[in-house]
Amino acid sequence: MKKICCLLNYAPHYRTPIFQKMDQELHCDWYFGKDLREEIEKIDYSLLHGFKRELKNIYKGNWVWRKGVIELAFRKEYDTYIISGEPHTLSLIPFNLICLLLGKKVYSWQHGISNPAIGKIKLFNQRVLIGMQEGVFLYSEHARNVMKGLGFNADKLFVVYNSLDYKKSLRYRELPLEPLYSNYFGNDDPVLLFIGRQTKVKKLSLLIDVFVQLNSRQHPCNLVVIGDGPMESTLKDCVRSSGLNDRCWFTGAIYDEEIIACYLKNATLCVSPGNVGLTAIHALSYGLPVVTNDNFVTQMPEYEAIEQGLSGDFFHENDTDSLVAIIEKWLYENRWSREEIRTNCYRRIDEHYNCEEQIGVFKKVLNR
Repeated sequence: MKKICCLLNYAPHYRTPIFQKMDQELHCDWYFGKDLREEIEKIDYSLLHGFKRELKNIYKGNWVWRKGVIELAFRKEYDTYIISGEPHTLSLIPFNLICLLLGKKVYSWQHGISNPAIGKIKLFNQRVLIGMQEGVFLYSEHARNVMKGLGFNADKLFVVYNSLDYKKSLRYRELPLEPLYSNYFGNDDPVLLFIGRQTKVKKLSLLIDVFVQLNSRQHPCNLVVIGDGPMESTLKDCVRSSGLNDRCWFTGAIYDEEIIACYLKNATLCVSPGNVGLTAIHALSYGLPVVTNDNFVTQMPEYEAIEQGLSGDFFHENDTDSLVAIIEKWLYENRWSREEIRTNCYRRIDEHYNCEEQIGVFKKVLNR
């Protein structure tokens, strides 16, 4: 039986569960780009039986050439490939063409197009690449709908969503609630929480501003920031200057999932003012509702996991007053009980955002 060749730009650690599923159930061979221009923790390759090797990325401005890609198109043991969707990786253009001429099937796994106003050159590039492929695995329904509207063949577009370690999260959901925050802060006020890298794109300065405003408006609350990053010292300075140091807890980076689960389960509301990404999946997996911005053209695809009014909400992008109003609504006017909110949060994760559902989509499409 011929194997599926997975040729991906990188192997981020968080994808370990779905990669292991694919490794076991699709019998994949794995080739990964050796480096990225951003810091992302890499998977332990020993966990993948089909891991073959890393391929060197050569960067020239915004363009990339991945060495060793072309030769894989000629390998007789492969007739189906899953590749990263990378319009700027030049080596994938001849790779797709060679596979098309040899009658081999190529599926790309990518964000797709989320902005219907995409430029003509970028759109042409995507049409050429996807036109040579058998299908596209997308992270979101939004991207699929945009691409359908731009004339892409809907029968080639498959939504596979995204996931973290679902089995582990199911186990830690059952952890009992603890007085974690009342012990730390010395009060029982609501707890706003962010988990993720502290970078500019996350717009955490807006979260600090809102946190200060809420406390000044006699709506006392605490703030917990889990993670580290280049904005950390700036954010800490903002909190110090506000006089609310005793209500803010910068925990630093935490990698133990059981400890993370405890922080998330016992918080009141996750707030991610910028692109929410996998922060939404992490929070919802432990019953924590999520608030993020409403610019769905620039948002990360995981925003779709949030059901407005049920498991979170959306504020007007960059609008401090809008974010304050949304948080106040969730803290003081929400009609759902805390247990009902947890159930609402779990629903979308259990339906789509887990590796069991993902492997089902892969199998259904690849076995057509």
